[in-house]
Amino acid sequence: MNLKKYLQNWIRGWLPKKPALPSHQRIQVTRVKNQEGASIRRMKWLAISLYSIVVVYSWLDYFLKLTGYVTFESALLYTLVAPIVTFAGFQVYRIASLKFWQALWTVFGACVFGFFIYAVITFLLNRVFLLTALAGEPLVFIPYMALSYVMGGYIGYRLGRRRGFGPIFL
Repeated sequence: MNLKKYLQNWIRGWLPKKPALPSHQRIQVTRVKNQEGASIRRMKWLAISLYSIVVVYSWLDYFLKLTGYVTFESALLYTLVAPIVTFAGFQVYRIASLKFWQALWTVFGACVFGFFIYAVITFLLNRVFLLTALAGEPLVFIPYMALSYVMGGYIGYRLGRRRGFGPIFL
């Protein structure tokens, strides 16, 4: 490999060779198949372990009244619903559509980063600038809430694009 090619590859860093993929094209997995299988197996064992610990704790809490917060309905609901939600999460994780992951990164970014931006703006208006009356007005509240979630969605989209819109948790 000559020096020019080496420098070009080093400067490009994480950028893919073809930055604009059509939306119908599937995500190309660059990891070795063995490593991906090991990663999913690790995630499954972690999910099963956490589920088992929480189910045992919730039923012990119900019967022995360790904290007194768990009712029969909540323990039963967690016992029945958590495996279904976990299975659905693993099925979503296997979706290989680029358009789906692009939308998921945008929505995930809007939820996480948008809420953080919204919380910072609210804190600044209420505590730093002491504009509590202004912060509760709908004409002020709705625009800065919408703006913060739009900015969070953009941040999520940019982070997803940087990762090639791959699965979020890996």
